[in-house]
Amino acid sequence: MKIRFFIIFLVLFSFLAAFYVQNASAVSAPDFPACSTPTGSLKVQYNDGTHGVIGNNAEFKGKDTVYSVNQNQVLQCLCTSDGQGIQTNWWKIPSLTDPEIQVLKNSGWYFVPNGSLWGLDDVSYMAKNNSYACVGGIGGGDVLSLAATGNKAAFYSFIIMGVGLIFLIFGLLKRYLKRN
Repeated sequence: MKIRFFIIFLVLFSFLAAFYVQNASAVSAPDFPACSTPTGSLKVQYNDGTHGVIGNNAEFKGKDTVYSVNQNQVLQCLCTSDGQGIQTNWWKIPSLTDPEIQVLKNSGWYFVPNGSLWGLDDVSYMAKNNSYACVGGIGGGDVLSLAATGNKAAFYSFIIMGVGLIFLIFGLLKRYLKRN
């Protein structure tokens, strides 16, 4: 009887833990186009120069192109002179709550209280960088490939369920060994 209770408890705990982890990231960021196929209108383009990237103190030399995707999204495509590409997704977020902002920060986004410091509107933004390989450096901009990104909620859910299954297996094994 105890083993059944333990199994039911473990299964319920695993499902609740997986649900809780996924709910913690309930804030849904909008989809952004890739620098390989940008959409929207060209906002500004610098074919040469020194540029900054949010969350990185280094200076980058190369081509920087910025697109206004819509009224709340801006896409920045930086192609450095050595072929390194950095895509920054800028999302205007004047109505997000502090807990929602924290959830996004935990998943790799940067909070920018004032976009005007980056040549954007004077409102709050969330920004996230992705890497891509661009061809030709300063004069280039063609994309070889985009970096793969992960999903923290799925990762933590699998960890919790894996630990739960380990406890279940050891519990069943212990019960089996006691009987024999």
